[in-house]
Formats: sequence, C-alpha cells, structure tokens
Amino acid sequence: MKRQILCTAFAAALTLTLAVPAAAEENKIGDVVGHTYYTDIAAQIDGHSLRSYNIGGETAVVAEDLREYGFSVVWDGEARTLTVERDLEGEVTGDYQPQGQTQTVGDQAGDIYYTDIKTYVQGERVASYAIGGETAIRFSELERTGTLAWEEEERTASLTLAEDPMEFALARMEAERTSGSAEQYAGPYGTAVCFVNGGLPHGTGSFLDYVAANGAVTSITALMPHTGFGAEYYLFPSEIQFDETGRYLTFQSPVRESLNWETGAVKELGVCACTFDTQTKELTWEPMYAQLSQWSSIYEAETWPEGFIPPTPPLSDGVVSLTLVKQQGASGVSNWDGDIPSYSMYLRSSQDGITLVHRPELFDEDFAATNYGVLYQRVRDLGLPDLSAGDTDRTNSPELRQAASALFQAAKNGQPVSGDLWWSQENGDICLNYTFDDPISMSDGDQLTMRLALLEGA
Repeated sequence: MKRQILCTAFAAALTLTLAVPAAAEENKIGDVVGHTYYTDIAAQIDGHSLRSYNIGGETAVVAEDLREYGFSVVWDGEARTLTVERDLEGEVTGDYQPQGQTQTVGDQAGDIYYTDIKTYVQGERVASYAIGGETAIRFSELERTGTLAWEEEERTASLTLAEDPMEFALARMEAERTSGSAEQYAGPYGTAVCFVNGGLPHGTGSFLDYVAANGAVTSITALMPHTGFGAEYYLFPSEIQFDETGRYLTFQSPVRESLNWETGAVKELGVCACTFDTQTKELTWEPMYAQLSQWSSIYEAETWPEGFIPPTPPLSDGVVSLTLVKQQGASGVSNWDGDIPSYSMYLRSSQDGITLVHRPELFDEDFAATNYGVLYQRVRDLGLPDLSAGDTDRTNSPELRQAASALFQAAKNGQPVSGDLWWSQENGDICLNYTFDDPISMSDGDQLTMRLALLEGA
C-alpha cells in the first residue's frame, strides 16, 4: 500500500472547481446550479469511513455527517450560517458502510442547489453546496484540523485529526506567515496571536487572531470596522491580555469608521478600549479619550532652520494668545494656534490652569520699551498676589477679578472661564498663573482659548 502526506498527487486530484453561473445574483434559492457524481474515492477520518461525493472533480463530504467524526456542527437559522468546528469532547464513532457499487464512476448522482447559507470550518468561510437538504464541503477544507493524506492504490483520502487542535492551528498559522513577526498571548481557553507584517502593498499591517482550544480561528482584525485598504492598516493593538475569567480578551487600538466609501471620509475614534468575547465571538470598542479629565500641554515659539519652508513664524507684537483643541479621539489636547512675543517665553496648560513663563533673559535693558514690556508692567500694576514676594493667598477679590479681566481672558467653547490670576517664581523664571475655579475637562471638539493683551486704545 502506497501512502503519502497530501502533496502534488492529492492536490491534483482535488483542485478542479465547480463551474457555477458567473452572475450568481440571477439565481434563486433552490435553483439547480450543478451536480454531484459517483466516485470510487473513499473518505476517512481517523480510519472511519464517511459518505463522499465528487463535486467538480473534488472529493466532498456532508458537513452534517461530521457530528459523528469528532466535530460540532451548528446551524444558525437567523444568520443562515453553518459552523463546523472540532469538538474536544466528541469521539469519532461514524463508520459509513457504502452499499455495493451499482453505478458507474462519474455518473450523475444528484443535483446541487443554489443557497444563501454561509459555511465556516474552524472559523474560516469555505465554499459549500446544498445537496437535497444537506450541505457538502470539500474534504480538503478539513486540513485545518489535521493531516490529509492520499492513498493512490486504495483510492482513499484520509484525515488524521490533530491530537492538540490549538497547537496544530498555531503551527499552521506560523508556517503560512513567512515574513513579519508574531507574539502569542496564552489564555486558559485559547491563545491570541498578534502578527505584524511590514511588507504589505500599502505599508505595515497588524493582524490579531484568537485560536480557541479546539483550533478554531477567529480573525479579530476582520471584526474591526473596515476602512480604506482594510482594518489591518490602522489596527495597532497594545495592552493585550485576558481578564480573570479567561473569557474576555482586551486590548487597546486606534479605531476608524468609514463615513463615505465614495469620498473616503472616515471618523477617527482614536484609541479605544476593545473587548473580544471568546465565547460569542463578538467585538466591542469604546473610545478611551472621548473626555479628558486630566491633560497638559506646552506651547512655545519655535525657530526653524534657515531656508526651511514655510519660514519661521513671526513673533507677536506684544500679544499672548493660545487656542487648545481636543480633537476627535485624541488622547491629549493639542495647541491649535498661538501667539507669543518672545522666544524667552512659553505657555504651560493643564486642566487646572494656564501659566505664562518668563525666562530671566527676557528682561534685558530694552524690555520695558517693547509692547509686551508695557503690557507686562500693566499686569504688575494690578497688584496681583505674588507668592514669590511672601503672599500666601492667591485668591482674587471680585474687584481684582474685574480689573484683571480687562487684560486676561480665558474661555471654553466661547464661554468665559473664571479663575484667579497670580505671580510666582520657579527656578528663576517669573510665572504669571491663571488657576481655574474648577478643573476644565476637554471632550472631542472642545476649544479652550486664552488671551493676554492691552485693550485697543489703552
């Protein structure tokens, strides 16, 4: 008896395809689209025979029969899906005994009907055929569960089920991914695999899969919203871990949703907390930074190299202003726009307030004559609390707040933000601080502005 692992000889015997009408949408459920044929090839799983047919030159078996051969076969009438997976508790008990051969090999045995049923084997969708109330699949689709072999002399196609389906699936996955890098995250009921490939046609892509203990593979990447060339191009999973029960796999990743396929418009949800339910195979995500209760930002004038385009932005003529924006899905607050009169100054902002920092070199002999020097002195003349001068209470009286508001204003989404204005020193730097009465949270689309300037004509 000649026996060999699935190779060219077996592949050649199983690679002919079923010809179906090109315009499948013209077919209706129940229309005849092909035929099954009698075959002398016997199919076996762990040495147990099962029914087989010839469909388009390939050996096919009945999916429903696999319940007796170590598989679970689940029908979902609402979703119109048939799911075939290894059953770790199931035993191979089927032992089909064919009747004596009375038909000629190659003669028509029955009809194949058009169907909308989607069939999945170990988590992957496969071609399937409706044959009189049952569903046939190619025997070769079961290679996801073990080793296929072709015995020429006995005309037998056999499958030996893997002893450890999960390890078999992981090894198969590793063999198929010849480039890139992968990292595994073991859980009590399965293993997550994060694979990064920098050699894709449109750049680097990330793929996240879950391999259950029975070897069934769920592409978590395919469950993400599809945009552009695919979710793999924006998926960047981090903090991958299972919860204490082992049922939920959690990770963080940017998420995008397509708004208009024709224009390519997308909605950036930013970094989201994603949760994959290993039992229901459902994925959910929630933006992590829709509202920021804690945030910080620094703004300072930048000098760019000579000849750089665009050129270095000009300094302002004595005005200090800043616009902070929380962009859609962003994990922080960004400086949208700003004006500052010197490279020796910068602005520091957070949920608690805004600080204008003056470095010592700002106060040269010409400072008092500059437009900002005049503004600076006007603020000094307000008599604000100064912690560097021994004051301990930085609270502004109502009258002082009124006077200060003529020079310094802060607003969120156009509405004034009240607070106290006061002086301090840090490592020789002189700081003008504005502390908000209440911490300012920033949600998607929010704008926070500040302005320090003399009133026109003042």
